[in-house]
Amino acid sequence: MADYNTSINKYDNAETDLKKVLKHNKSNVKAEELMGQIKEKEKAYVDASEHYASAFEMSNRRNAAVGFRLAYNYIKAERYVDAIDVGREILKHNPKFPDVQEHIINNLDSVYATDID
Repeated sequence: MADYNTSINKYDNAETDLKKVLKHNKSNVKAEELMGQIKEKEKAYVDASEHYASAFEMSNRRNAAVGFRLAYNYIKAERYVDAIDVGREILKHNPKFPDVQEHIINNLDSVYATDID
């Protein structure tokens, strides 16, 4: 139901459903991921990154799609070093995962290289 409510932009209903799920099953990766999506759509990037971080940890840091969303939200929350770390973690387990190297690692590495000069 939460997935459906998210798809039709009824975030309050989806969030209520997801809180119930997480109350009974704190290790539900999909519920944390959906909460991250809701917060991301609301532009609450710090909150989104917390939910994505929980989901990423619960997947033993192996779910590349969740990791990518986490890194993206870290960038939006101006946590650049954390974004690079997550990007590298994704590439360690999924070296061909699309866009990680280009959109996360290279962009942020170049930002820090410019700051040093």
